[in-house]
Amino acid sequence: MDYLWNGVDLMGAIQQMLLGGSQNNHVANASDGWYGGSNYMLRAGTLTGVSNGSQGTFSGWVMFSPNTGGRGGGDGVEQWLMGTINERFSVKKGTGNDIQVHCSDGTNYSYFSSSGTYLAGSTWHHILASWNVNYAAGSRVWQMYIDDVSTGTLIADGGAAFNCQYNDTNFGIASGPSGNIYILAGAVSELYLNTVVAIDLSSTTNRRKFRDAAGKPVDLGTTGSLPTGSQPAIYLPNPYSSFNVNAGSGGNFAVTGVLSAATSHP
Repeated sequence: MDYLWNGVDLMGAIQQMLLGGSQNNHVANASDGWYGGSNYMLRAGTLTGVSNGSQGTFSGWVMFSPNTGGRGGGDGVEQWLMGTINERFSVKKGTGNDIQVHCSDGTNYSYFSSSGTYLAGSTWHHILASWNVNYAAGSRVWQMYIDDVSTGTLIADGGAAFNCQYNDTNFGIASGPSGNIYILAGAVSELYLNTVVAIDLSSTTNRRKFRDAAGKPVDLGTTGSLPTGSQPAIYLPNPYSSFNVNAGSGGNFAVTGVLSAATSHP
């Protein structure tokens, strides 16, 4: 039984306190099938109850697949983990094989990228990023950790303080927001997007809310509320058969094509 209070998983929180972070028995589900140019998830319209905002935090696990067996993707190809139409917000692998987070309101913008590159293969990577763009260009706060290593640089930054347009029409998962474009080739697990809070990722304690010291996913709670105490807009922890069911507050996604269970999990 789940015990929730104002969206907070109380039993999960008590378990974390009792364990003191010393034990982690959580096994993450992983979904595959994001390939072939026809499999993706899309929410037509805006996320339920979600407002545009200047802060945010993203966490997700991904294993990029090579372009073999008709899978599409591979290296040197733009692939999205999530994002909105007109790319007002996106998390993606760029054509240079870096990891990028884009925020914009259509006039003001800020784009951040990993310093390193991440190639297709059999390795799971954990992407953890946070941002606060409530400042003019040059003063915005960005943090990115991939596989628990600090990385990142601004690749474009302009304008005044602004709110990321999280609620532009259409929101894609493992694809661009128009569906059959920028589709991810690979497997994903535990996608999380908080559109309200920029978690300080320089704190090891905060990073351990998503990834343990052994490099494994941790339990974020039934509704994804454990990292901040509040339910995020998007939290996708389910197996492939129900991966589109959002445990966050923003509503479910529609699946086009057929997903499958990944051959491994992070």
